[in-house]
Amino acid sequence: MTKRLTVAECKETLRALEAKRVELVERGEKLPGLRRDAAFAAHVEQNAEARKALDKVSNELATHSSLALPSQAKNRTKAP
Repeated sequence: MTKRLTVAECKETLRALEAKRVELVERGEKLPGLRRDAAFAAHVEQNAEARKALDKVSNELATHSSLALPSQAKNRTKAP
């Protein structure tokens, strides 16, 4: 049988989820800039470290975009 949560526990869970959402939205807003900077260094400067960073940011951006809410679809980066 499932344990019933108290109102206080539900409020705490909601608060934690809202805080996590704020963090994820803020991170999502930073990703395109990080990708742009890493892409410049990787392609123009032929920087190997920047290439690794670009791969990491691109993967994170793809994952983040796939998890975005439909209302956030306008903020998604389109693939070339």
